[in-house]
Amino acid sequence: MSPKQQFVAISLRNPEEYIARETNAFKRKAMSIGLQHSNSPVNISANGLKINYDDLLQLLQDKYRENKH
Repeated sequence: MSPKQQFVAISLRNPEEYIARETNAFKRKAMSIGLQHSNSPVNISANGLKINYDDLLQLLQDKYRENKH
């Protein structure tokens, strides 16, 4: 049995503008679907990465706090 997919959704200030800048129609559609399902066009899966979900989430939260303006 394969492990369940876990995603980290990245919140954006203007997700529609971010989607509109994408020139690849397939990617733009995938981002729109992501926005509808998770309120974010940017979703990162830990599956397939050399980091587990909890470590990925912690790393992203730490970097956000470091760079928050």
